[in-house]
Amino acid sequence: MVKGYAKVKQSVIGIGNHLGSFSDEDSNSYIKAMEYGVLNGINSLDTAVNYRGMRSEKDTGIALEMLALEP
Repeated sequence: MVKGYAKVKQSVIGIGNHLGSFSDEDSNSYIKAMEYGVLNGINSLDTAVNYRGMRSEKDTGIALEMLALEP
């Protein structure tokens, strides 16, 4: 874990989602990868407004919302 100022330690591995096309197929792959990563200890998700035409931010939101809805 990386030490910092936050109360929760940041994982040393993160997920970035800037590569790929604007396709639904790439979005679904990123959503699945982020869900898997978060469930397995990753808490660093890199996104920016210019990644994949804002799709990366939307995909991150979808993945986190789906995780919040899981029992």
